[in-house]
Amino acid sequence: MEHRHKYKPKRLPHWDFGEAAQTITYRLADSLAQSEYEKIQSELSTVAPENRNLYKRTRVENWLHNNRYGSCCLNDPIAANIVIDAWYFYADEWYDLYEWVVMGNHVHILIRQYEGHRLADIVSAWKGFTSKQIARQLHVPQPIWREGYWDRMIRDAEHFQKARNYILNNPAKSGLTDWPYISSSKGNTEGTSEGGRPRPPKK
Repeated sequence: MEHRHKYKPKRLPHWDFGEAAQTITYRLADSLAQSEYEKIQSELSTVAPENRNLYKRTRVENWLHNNRYGSCCLNDPIAANIVIDAWYFYADEWYDLYEWVVMGNHVHILIRQYEGHRLADIVSAWKGFTSKQIARQLHVPQPIWREGYWDRMIRDAEHFQKARNYILNNPAKSGLTDWPYISSSKGNTEGTSEGGRPRPPKK
């Protein structure tokens, strides 16, 4: 489900408070060509209403994996590390952090929210901080991120493992090997908040 922050979404989130595990995707503002967006929108009229959200998400993610469109500024190690450090900054205070990957024009992350921390607030904190830092350090214009995000609540252990595998296989889906901006799966099992990078000090 893709949520926008400036208006009340037509559909309620799957689960937006304590102890929910979520897989989340968000992307750069220029990651999807306008012509492709219009094409996807026109296709939705041929899809059953209850399947449109999944169809749109699948089409967009296929585009992201098969087309390195836009600035792809997240390929820059400065930008990638800003994003990763922001995830770790709030880890163990707002959520457990399991797996993540930073691709050139989008990111995926798997977390478990803590009670009292709304998913929309978590994503807003990530994007607000990283947008300013990336713009300042790379001298690129804002907005960095497209408004909104996709989320999916984890239903059970099998779904959890599928979500992990999806994230860890993202670089391979785009034909990339030895991708540096991805969490380590070694020793990182459900119920832990270990990741592939040392956590930066709190400020």
